Amino acid sequence: MSARMTQRLPIYDIEQELIDRLKTDRRLILSAPTGSGKSTQVPQMLLRHNFLREGQVVILQPRRLAARLLAARVAEELGVTLGQEVGYQIRFENAADASAPAQVVQITQTLDPDLNPSSFRLTSFGFDNQTFEIPANRAFYSTRLDLTATRGFFVDVTMGIDVAKRQAFFTMATIDPETGEQPLDADVGFLLVNDANG
Repeated sequence: MSARMTQRLPIYDIEQELIDRLKTDRRLILSAPTGSGKSTQVPQMLLRHNFLREGQVVILQPRRLAARLLAARVAEELGVTLGQEVGYQIRFENAADASAPAQVVQITQTLDPDLNPSSFRLTSFGFDNQTFEIPANRAFYSTRLDLTATRGFFVDVTMGIDVAKRQAFFTMATIDPETGEQPLDADVGFLLVNDANG
């Protein structure tokens, strides 16, 4: 999409007002119809007007496909590589109507065609309101988290990239510290039910 075409989006009608407002107020809530340019153009405005410096812009999307498409579009408009200056994060949670915590979560995600699989790097992962940082410049990561003091179990984590298949893979499994296997108790798992209790 050309710069001329994106500047016809409605958000550009209030660009100077947004920039002036952000000079005095660090928080701003925008409400506008879909397609107005809130998610794709405002981050680029912030970048152009030097509001970011070393910071990041985070745009929340309710669906995985929307997050991937949004990141790909912004990367294309900026002329940068998706997964480097512009990336995306996908979060998963156990359903509110689940009958028990999840003991094992396996995710396979096909990479976007614009992403060079050799440039894929892991940065962090998390669950249960915890975030775990991954050492820099890793395309593969495997560890055992010791949660025995707080939750009574280990969590084995393996994640990485299959360059040949162009897929990212993530596996997290609850492990009983006494048996070294998955717990027999269905109510024991690392990913809690997403309800008022979890």
